[in-house]
This record gives sequence, C-alpha cells and structure tokens, in this order.
Amino acid sequence: MHQPLSCYFINSSHNSYLIGAQIRHARYFCANQSSSADVEIYRQILLSGCRCVELDCWDGPDGEPIITHGPTEITLIQPVLFKDVCDAIAESAFKTSVYPVCLSIENHCSPAQQARMAEIFIESFGDLLLKDPIPDVPLLAGVPLPSPYMLRRKILIKGRKKIASNRDEAKVWAQCSKDLSSFDLSNPEPEIATSGDCSTDKEETVHSNTVNTPDILERNSRALYEMASIAITDESANTCLTINEYEKCGSELSNLVNYLEARPSSDLKLKQKGDKCYYRMHSLAEKKAIETVFNFSSLLAKHCVKQLLRVYPDGNRFNSTNYMPMIRFYLFFSFVFYIAIFFFFLII
Repeated sequence: MHQPLSCYFINSSHNSYLIGAQIRHARYFCANQSSSADVEIYRQILLSGCRCVELDCWDGPDGEPIITHGPTEITLIQPVLFKDVCDAIAESAFKTSVYPVCLSIENHCSPAQQARMAEIFIESFGDLLLKDPIPDVPLLAGVPLPSPYMLRRKILIKGRKKIASNRDEAKVWAQCSKDLSSFDLSNPEPEIATSGDCSTDKEETVHSNTVNTPDILERNSRALYEMASIAITDESANTCLTINEYEKCGSELSNLVNYLEARPSSDLKLKQKGDKCYYRMHSLAEKKAIETVFNFSSLLAKHCVKQLLRVYPDGNRFNSTNYMPMIRFYLFFSFVFYIAIFFFFLII
C-alpha cells in the first residue's frame, strides 16, 4: 500500500445514509420497500470495509446541518443530524481497516452552516482529520498523490475548494477593464496568438498588423477576456471559480479539503493537455462514464493512472438498484459508488 492513492480501487458507497428506496414515493412501485435515513448505516458500511461514504448536507433547524436525500418536502425522507453521522464515522472508521476514509460531501448548505460543518468535523474527528497536506506531498502540480500507507488512520474530505476571495476577483476584473480601455484590438500583444504551426502563426501576426478585419478584432477582444478569466486563479492550481461558486463555498469548510478537490465533470477535458494537479478529481454518472470509456479509452486510462475518478449511479434508480461495480473498476475508475443497502454485506 505504498503506491499513490490513484493506483488503487476504493470501496465506496452512494447515498450512504439511506435504508430502502431513494425516495418515499418509490414504495408505490417497489414491493415491500420503505425509505428512511439512519445513522447506523454508516457504522455498518464502514465495518464491512468500505473506505468512502457520502454525506448529502442540507441546512437544518437551529443552525445545525442535516443529512438527507434532497429537500424533505420532495423526497419525504426524514433527515439525520450531521453531527450524529460524524460521531458514528469517528467511532467506526478504523475498526476494520487502518487505511484512509474518504467523506464525499454533496454540499447544499449556506455559508453559515458550512462553517458549522467544519466545526463538527474538527470536534468529532480530532487528530483523525487530515486538516493540512502532508509536508512531503505538497499540493503542487506534478506531485503524485500520497499512498494509503501515508494516510493511515486519516479521514479525508472530498469537496469543492474556494480558491480566491470576491475582493480578489473584483480587483482582477477592475484591472482587466482598465487594460481593455487602452488595449489596441488591431495590434495585439504577441502572447495573444491563435493556435497552429509556427509558420501559420507568423503569417497571421504580420497580417494582423496591416489589416484590421472584424474577425481579428473579435478574436483579440475574446482573447483578452480569456486572459482576464485565467487571472482569477490560485497560484498553484491555476483554475478559476464562477461568482456563484465563490458565494456557495465557505472558507472554513474549503480549508479542510486537500487531496480530494472535487471538480465539475465539465472540466474533464481528456483531449486537451493533461491536468498536472493530481489532487483534483472528477465525478461522472454511470452512463456518461461508459460513454467516456468508449470515446476516450486510452486517454482515460492515462488520466486515471495519476488522478482519481468517481462514478455514481444514475438518478433514475429510485428503487436502489445497482450497476455491477466490478465492470467500472475494470474500466479504470477508482471510486465506484454503489447503493450500499443491498451490497455492503457482500463487498468485504
């Protein structure tokens, strides 16, 4: 267990808190099947050997976050307290195995309750929580993920990362607006060049200095705005968040995310030059995952050697049926989320 984390298949569960169907309404077309959430399921899953559980977090009463499957008025599933779940995880995480436990956070909470989530993580897990990167494995481009051995008896948080502040974003865009007003769209800087071979680039640069066509003006204007977007970045990650993502992501919770930084599936661009920040991971629904395998199998294999990739069941599995997880493991995915209520006694 001394290879990077991406070299291993990780036993994972989906909607870990649920007993029965995914929504209460499913009982009308699933014989003898009810729906409810239960803290005890987390204990049973971890004791069976599972190393990754999911927490769907929502705003609860009295400032205390809850875990449930979507809005309770729609799914009709009674929630459980986030704190009770964390206490159960702390109690059972390492009784079966000393290797790391990953908490996959589906975050629907307000910034205030996200801060409360961070407090509970620290209170419940104590030294078990990996708050900061390991000194020998910094969060830098090109650095492989740590091994399971290095992460023994540690709990890792998988979630979105807040990269910069709104003040930083406003400062960058103010500077970009100022630059745009003085930018000569007919004579761009050498860095703003179109892709292609060297000879083509030279010809286009010469041409742009002499003929100011509408296409050139539009292309150069678009290039400047792309430069502005790229500027709102983290120094090491070189990625940017939208304004909505800034507002949704609380800094207290974000600070606890390190080696499992969740990225949108739209960011998984296999045909482009590979992402060297190996601590980023993506998630794909089961059908999208198979489609990606068929279209980009070799590129996907190379990606999964260095980075973690998660696949989860489609949302139309109301009665908690599962796909066959081993097939996804064969197709390079590290995290294969399955609905644990039927399988956790079998996967040990």
